[in-house]
Amino acid sequence: MGSVAAVIVTFNRKHLLGKCLEAVRAQTRPYERLFIIDNASTDGTPEFLAAQGLVDPSTEYVRMPVNSGSAGGFHEGMRRAYEAGFEWLWLMDDDGCPAPDCLERLLSFSTNLDVIGPAVVRPDDPTRLTWKLRSVRPGGRFRTWRSITSLADLRSQAAAEVYEGIAALFNGVLIRRQVPEAIGFVLADLFSSSGVTKTNTSCAARQPVSGLVSPSTPSTTTPTSSHGIPAGGSSTTCIETRCTSTGDMDGWRCRHR
Repeated sequence: MGSVAAVIVTFNRKHLLGKCLEAVRAQTRPYERLFIIDNASTDGTPEFLAAQGLVDPSTEYVRMPVNSGSAGGFHEGMRRAYEAGFEWLWLMDDDGCPAPDCLERLLSFSTNLDVIGPAVVRPDDPTRLTWKLRSVRPGGRFRTWRSITSLADLRSQAAAEVYEGIAALFNGVLIRRQVPEAIGFVLADLFSSSGVTKTNTSCAARQPVSGLVSPSTPSTTTPTSSHGIPAGGSSTTCIETRCTSTGDMDGWRCRHR
């Protein structure tokens, strides 16, 4: 299945980051390397990580000189993981809490898919999706004015636990290295939603990426800046693989430089 590098971007949410790290380290299929990208936090994140013993030999802690936003953080993390030679990049914000079997289940779909994402659900109500997903017709076209808001709706429209055509980035999404090889990393000069949108647009236009997975065991996230973006029918959500997220974006201030 190939080696996996986890990439977590954080800014001024050290306690959420601690919970995220606990969940990531409790995976039934361990990652090989972890990159923590700290966007110049001012809340004592480095001291917190040291005091809690959360930076071990398998972890690379990277402190950015300035807050480069979600896009800048993911650009840096993806670049480092890619240049280190990892086959898969597992991306999430600091408020994400993947279910214990999240990574294992995502990898179980890796034979035919290049982008595999879990269903992102609310921690206070795991029957609801944190971000609604656009309803997609076979072939990748959107259904006008129709969205999926609950896990039950997502299940009803998924075939073999996979909902093709759309996914929520970046809360637990697993990306094969051939994707950034083809389209590049998240654009560092854009912030949060802009960077995510640009990445998905590039996927749709230049790379036949397939498959996002949604969890059977939910993963939880106190949401940051993930958005469901269409990828031309190439992205997929796997219904029975989960990550929870509240969708709270207080940790990020959207800006375009």
